[in-house]
Amino acid sequence: MKKKGNDRRHPNGLLSLLATLGLLFPMLLNLVGGIVVTATTSIGNVSTTTTAPKVTQEGCAIKIETTEEVAWALPRQPIDLVILQDTSGSFRNTIDNIKTALTKLTTAVPAEKYDYNKPKLVFTNDPKTTDRVMIGTYQGIDKQYIYTGGSSFSGNYVLANDGKYDFDFSELTNDPGKIKTFLDNEVTKEAAAGGTPTVPAIDDFMKQYQVAKAAAGNNDNRKTVFLLITDGVANGVRKDNQIVIEKTKERIKKIANYYGFTQEIVNEFGGYEYYTTLNPKLGNHKELREGGWDYSVRYDPYDPYRTPYYFFTLPEGAQDYITRSQELVDRGNKLKQELGSNSEVVIGFWEDIANFRVAQQYGDGYEGGYLNKYGIDDGATNAPVRNVFHDALHTMASPDKVVNGKNVSFYVDEQKDVDLFAQKVLDSVTAAMVRENVNGEFEVTEGYKVESVTINGKKVVETVKDDTKEIPGTVKQEGRKVTISVPESVFNPGNNKFDYELKRTEEAENLDEADETEPPANYTPPKVEREVGQLVGTFKV
Repeated sequence: MKKKGNDRRHPNGLLSLLATLGLLFPMLLNLVGGIVVTATTSIGNVSTTTTAPKVTQEGCAIKIETTEEVAWALPRQPIDLVILQDTSGSFRNTIDNIKTALTKLTTAVPAEKYDYNKPKLVFTNDPKTTDRVMIGTYQGIDKQYIYTGGSSFSGNYVLANDGKYDFDFSELTNDPGKIKTFLDNEVTKEAAAGGTPTVPAIDDFMKQYQVAKAAAGNNDNRKTVFLLITDGVANGVRKDNQIVIEKTKERIKKIANYYGFTQEIVNEFGGYEYYTTLNPKLGNHKELREGGWDYSVRYDPYDPYRTPYYFFTLPEGAQDYITRSQELVDRGNKLKQELGSNSEVVIGFWEDIANFRVAQQYGDGYEGGYLNKYGIDDGATNAPVRNVFHDALHTMASPDKVVNGKNVSFYVDEQKDVDLFAQKVLDSVTAAMVRENVNGEFEVTEGYKVESVTINGKKVVETVKDDTKEIPGTVKQEGRKVTISVPESVFNPGNNKFDYELKRTEEAENLDEADETEPPANYTPPKVEREVGQLVGTFKV
């Protein structure tokens, strides 16, 4: 396409050609997996309508404006939202808040209402493009191993009964009814009980997810967002085909003695207990509570005086928490490898500190450290239990990154407000669900510079200041090569308006002032032909 303009060729002459063009699309739109979309394909349905260029002259500059409309049906980059929810006993009082957050996360929006600023799932009728959800829950310990050889978690041990490891999972689905049914049945106050075997649950859940993913197919370009919500302090490990918690008699004794329970017995379940006949509330730990929180009260049925016996039984804090925390770190690294680079791992640590401060849990050692409080050397840093698991869980999360111009953390640690925790989880997962940008590789006509790109009336900028007029993205040019990167969602399912501003500047020959001459009065500038610039290239997710 050629247009002519006037160029008054004298030493001070300057021709500046300014072309404002709609996106000229004599190009292929190269989409997911190398699929070529043209006007004849069933996937893309790209058709172009171009209005006649508007040509104006402003001084020595020629401005050309062309607007095009492109009908675009872009194959989406689908997402698998994979959620593993800890339903151990520490969630009993807050699980309803967590369920509300999960319900919001798994509620989809129609494709035409997708907002890149507030990403949501999109369920479609096409298995190649629909988002999918899979939810797992876990809780409980089968047995307690109580090692009797000093401080070592090895060698001889006695078995004590505990409860039952329970792991459940939903289908990998885009059916809102099935998602709701699973949440209603499994994420409830009634279901919350038992211990926290996090690593065995991740193993079991990932095995089921990989099976479901393989069966469903169409997974090559999927982005996986893995969300783990837990109370943080993992305490279960798989041994002998069971989920067990490992403790030592030595730790049980030291913790019990710290709280004033000094007399030892072996109970009917095989575990070690410590008791006293002195009311614990009259000692150094007046904060201790009766009724199974910190201790229980029993009576000898044959004692006419009904002397109370105060019992302290198998505290969770006697477990091998250092090894369990390191297993979280290792499992987090493995998880990221399994999911691949096209994924994000979000960790939500709902830290119910009041629960962990209970003497039968971790007591004063949770925040004060075991060596300092109980005289127990953990063999590592002797940091408080809280710090140990905070650090371990943090390493499991994907690194922080900038999403839509904002710094985002994929690790949520909240201790006081469960509603705030739920909102923070929502925010992190929402950021993780931001799809990869649509990237365009183009060539611009020789001599032109891309000044700006506007899509559907919004200018592409690196930092958005007004989201009513701008969209986040980049336009980078090296010579004739132009790279355009914008969020997938800026393209509408129907017509899209593209405006490109191209500029071409031609400078006259540099002459000494002595060589300059005034043109004659009847001087007529010669006409110069210049090709109107255009961009040719491909977009792909």
